Amino acid sequence: MALQGNIVTFATEIIENQYIKVEDVTVTKTTLNVSVGYYDSKSESDNGKPPYEVTHYNGVPYSLSGDNPLVQSYEYLKTNKYTDATDV
Repeated sequence: MALQGNIVTFATEIIENQYIKVEDVTVTKTTLNVSVGYYDSKSESDNGKPPYEVTHYNGVPYSLSGDNPLVQSYEYLKTNKYTDATDV
């Protein structure tokens, strides 16, 4: 599960067509803390290369009765942060 799309780096540089992957999720009863890694390609991630940048989203809404935390993390990212990204 991952996304493919454009990102804005910490240096405010726009990089197109990046592989966007949830690296880590921590869960409380009502929120998620999500770490998202950026890669130039899926093969870099698959081969164990670390992401060139990681962004953290804290306080993401979470529902105990909803899908698993990873699915909820991707749904949040697709609807709030990477709206033009596609599932890959």
